Amino acid sequence: MIGPLAPQFAAELLVEPMRALGFEFLDLDLVNRVLGYCSYQPFLLQMFGHRLAEVMHRKRARRGPEGPKEPLYAVELADIEVVESDTGLRDSISAAFKDTLSLDHRYDVIANVLAYHARHRGLEVRLSDTELREECETYWRKGFEQLDTEGFRAYLSEMVGLGILAPNHDGLGWHLRGPSALRMIGTSHDEVEARLLRAEQDSELQESIVQEGRPELPDGRSAPLTITQLDDLLGERSNQTRVVLGTSATGVTDVGDTLRTVAGRIADWKLPPVGNARVYRQEITGGVPRERRVVISDFANYPARPEACREAVDQAETLLPGTSGVTRAVVLIADHTTGLVAAPVDGNRTHHGRPRRAAPTRPTHSARLGPARRDVPHRGPPGPPLRTDRRLATDL
Repeated sequence: MIGPLAPQFAAELLVEPMRALGFEFLDLDLVNRVLGYCSYQPFLLQMFGHRLAEVMHRKRARRGPEGPKEPLYAVELADIEVVESDTGLRDSISAAFKDTLSLDHRYDVIANVLAYHARHRGLEVRLSDTELREECETYWRKGFEQLDTEGFRAYLSEMVGLGILAPNHDGLGWHLRGPSALRMIGTSHDEVEARLLRAEQDSELQESIVQEGRPELPDGRSAPLTITQLDDLLGERSNQTRVVLGTSATGVTDVGDTLRTVAGRIADWKLPPVGNARVYRQEITGGVPRERRVVISDFANYPARPEACREAVDQAETLLPGTSGVTRAVVLIADHTTGLVAAPVDGNRTHHGRPRRAAPTRPTHSARLGPARRDVPHRGPPGPPLRTDRRLATDL
């Protein structure tokens, strides 16, 4: 991903080639003006620099022998304004920017929702994760309804890296990077609104590398899990069990910290501490309705006997919350010494005294967390049907 350059490098990309051609920026404000116009994007700076060099060559040719004797010609405000007013350049920059948005139509919808609010209420107006996602889903339900919270945040982070969105370091919400980004998304309110109203018909779901990205841990290292894997572990307000197997070489000891880092960014997630087997049993059966909880049992960092590990898996599958509307995702983390890789799913095990029918195995098409998944329906006492999912992870 090539996004906006740091100010120093962006300035060098503009100033150094111009100096080599014999043109010098004597006013630093002019350099900053061009950088802002191009949103610090290298490909836009190259386009602007090419047009500016043409303007300066024509200027030098017009002056002929009456021009300055020194080798460098000064780049002045009037020269910058000539380039900025070039409709061909504006159209080329806008087209290049929109090509970036079209790499994934979710980019386009997110950008246009924020542009719509910027046109209506001002560029500094911010939308929270929830507000932004709900509006995006309004315009393109198919594109966003299956995207989990962390997956959506991955798109926002990617768009920060691309120079489209401003960072949300203070947690106050999201907005476009600046007026240049707004101008390149759409020059009028009607243009932005029309694209949003056509999003349902014009947008297509595409294979996205965003979901295969890995979030950054607090110490700067990449997480051992992709966004897609994290979405699967956190779950969708259902009772599910996931077993993550690996070795220290593949980062299994970082899985617990990764889950805490990711879920800690989201206000409504709870990760109760689990210090012993008794607390573990309490947490997998407790909770309050509509609360999103992840119960982590980390045998990779806190080793236990193989029998205890297998018992924890069995309990996660058979001991469900007894209150209607209460769900939890259980993640058991273990290394190769636990023997969990061979743990079968017993389709005949009983739940609350009733026989449980064996569920068919459906192959998992990605190589993310393991070769097979079994989904086993349960009926909790009393309340709506619940679902316990279990996936064995063998390739972390």
